[in-house]
Amino acid sequence: MPPAGPSPAFLTDFHPVAGQPTRVAPDVIAICAPNGGPYTFTGTNSYLVGEDDLLIIDPGP
Repeated sequence: MPPAGPSPAFLTDFHPVAGQPTRVAPDVIAICAPNGGPYTFTGTNSYLVGEDDLLIIDPGP
């Protein structure tokens, strides 16, 4: 088996407050759930994309 490539780099300088909307890009707001852990980092996120017409991205339970 060939050796694995380099490990991926992760941005960890992100400290959202659970339940508080955080703008992460123009027209994109993230809302972090209070379920931080080893697999979810700071918590799972739902995203609101757009201004007047919204697209909601939610991973669900």
